[in-house]
Amino acid sequence: MSLFENSITYTFNFWKENISKIFLYQLLFLLVYGLSVFVIIIGLIFFFFVAFPLSLIPFAILAGIGFILLLVFNYVQLAGYSLMVKRVREKKEIEVVEIFKECFKKSHKILAVGILQSLPMIVLSVLIVIVLLTLVFNVLIPTFSSVSVPTAGAILPFLRPTGMAIFPSGITSFLPHLILLTIVVGIIAWYLSLRIWLSLPVFMIERKGCVESVKESWRITQGKVWSSFFTTVALGLIVWVIEFIIEFPFNIAGVPFIGQIITFLVFTPLSLILPTAYYYSIKMEGRKKQE
Repeated sequence: MSLFENSITYTFNFWKENISKIFLYQLLFLLVYGLSVFVIIIGLIFFFFVAFPLSLIPFAILAGIGFILLLVFNYVQLAGYSLMVKRVREKKEIEVVEIFKECFKKSHKILAVGILQSLPMIVLSVLIVIVLLTLVFNVLIPTFSSVSVPTAGAILPFLRPTGMAIFPSGITSFLPHLILLTIVVGIIAWYLSLRIWLSLPVFMIERKGCVESVKESWRITQGKVWSSFFTTVALGLIVWVIEFIIEFPFNIAGVPFIGQIITFLVFTPLSLILPTAYYYSIKMEGRKKQE
């Protein structure tokens, strides 16, 4: 079978044969995701009740911590599936709690690998945001004036918006170039992302360093960009259709969160298993060529 067929088939077989362990693993992460969302909500809700700007700082920090936790949990969750697949291939029992603990012990390294793996798309996202903000605000920016605000027994200066000013014409003329740059960066980011998308499986399975894992992903995906692309797109579409079918009745009933929880616990893992399945498919293909 081709890399495409082998990785898709293995993903579904692994998911079907270990669905109870996968469900438990997802349930653990549903709880930790809920914790981070709670932290974010607590941090943001006080923005509506705190009168003085300096008093917002602790709550802004709290919300920021919540967002960072979400990021860490996302990569740790993905890394855990590499360990699950590895244990099954080594004919060992999947110990969900042990895998959960092991991943969190390595969370700082997992986060580093995850950020390196996502770096091309992070750069692209920043460019897209800049372009969208420029278009949305129609090259208009607010002007500010100073205002004195009493806080903590002192009078401190703050800024408040007083009007809108037009960007210099040079900025407007630069917008087409910015859009072109975003397109070029998008193509490059797409290519780089497909070359290093196996960095986390390499890190968890081969126990290489952070940078070495990215390099190894780059090496083993050479000549496999289109295969990687069609594999991820195909499974992504399958999962999207399944999740749409499951969630649609709950959306109609006005309780969309129930459908989202069901798909998260049962069907979202398919996308998380795929990178490791593809990694092992490449390894199997390499061994066959050597034979």
